[in-house]
Amino acid sequence: MIELKHDVSIKGLKPEMLVGLIIVDQVYTHFDLTTVITSGSEGFAGDGIHKDNSLHYEGLALDFRKRIVPEAYRAIFFERLEDKLGREFDVIDSGVCYHIEYDPKES
Repeated sequence: MIELKHDVSIKGLKPEMLVGLIIVDQVYTHFDLTTVITSGSEGFAGDGIHKDNSLHYEGLALDFRKRIVPEAYRAIFFERLEDKLGREFDVIDSGVCYHIEYDPKES
């Protein structure tokens, strides 16, 4: 099950990020956890909600609740996210959340 934190929007989420969301949800489900999106596409460039040039504004990034992942499983959980999402996604542990963005690298 996927939940949205209050005032979070996923309006305008790009198809690539929707695929990422499905994969992230599968990882949370594997660990018997609820997927909670803590930040999405809300706001607009320059409003201070996200950093300037953030992929959130383009519908290519989401943040997910980290505190529900037990400390003992955080390393393996993070590795699983990276492995399942693959090279086209960046997975960043920001300390308070898992930031996932679709950002394919040119080869």
